[in-house]
Amino acid sequence: MMPLAAVRDFGAARWRDAVVPRRNDEDRERVRDLLREIEYACIDPLVKYAFPVTVLPEGTPLEAVCTIFETLNRTGRPLTPFELISARAFAGGHSLYDLWNSALEGHPILGDFGVKPYYLLQCIALRLGVSCKRRSVISLPADDIARGWDSAVASIAAVLALLRDECGVLAPKWLPYEPMLIPLATVWPGRRRAPCARSSSGGFGPRRSPVNTRARQRPSPNEMRQHSRAGLQAGTNQRWSEHSGGTGSGGARSPPGSRACTVPRWP
Repeated sequence: MMPLAAVRDFGAARWRDAVVPRRNDEDRERVRDLLREIEYACIDPLVKYAFPVTVLPEGTPLEAVCTIFETLNRTGRPLTPFELISARAFAGGHSLYDLWNSALEGHPILGDFGVKPYYLLQCIALRLGVSCKRRSVISLPADDIARGWDSAVASIAAVLALLRDECGVLAPKWLPYEPMLIPLATVWPGRRRAPCARSSSGGFGPRRSPVNTRARQRPSPNEMRQHSRAGLQAGTNQRWSEHSGGTGSGGARSPPGSRACTVPRWP
């Protein structure tokens, strides 16, 4: 078996010439020819293959590195911001992959709803007072990510539990907008939740104080007709009073065939 190190620097021929004399073959030349054919058919194309390489300056921004990699790797596995940050954090002694695996084990609901680990980073960024766009997220220090990781994981898991248990979101496809988890989890630690109770329709909602529904009832048609007639009569009395020159209740005279009335007011 030819070692991979022998392939470098066209060392296959030297390896062949060193191995054939040590073998106890009857026809060493035939073995040499077979190894030469293998070299021409398999090793030479590998040695001469030109791998595409993109060389970037050392000062290239991380966002540009991520964009370039995604553009060149359309057909392969894309480089997500989480993977790029994981590489940077690993250099600082933090393994985001281990943290993410621990989060999935401690909160299975994250895996049930297919939560992206990048959402945790965006939540941490918002809590630190920076933007949740990629340019800001990939610049987060590894120590800040490690400090805010557990809280962000617990918040997103709690938000998912709320949506599942109290809002009826039982499956990921029922979640109207997946990125909505980011702002909800960001403000979750400062929430003030009201106790929930089952309503008469069977759903859940916050408890509310009893409402005086009688005061909001709509008047009956008969009451509305009486109110309209009283208003028309009051308008007639007003016009008659102005025509006759009376002012106030003492100087006003009612028109013939009418009587004074008071316009009722609805509360």
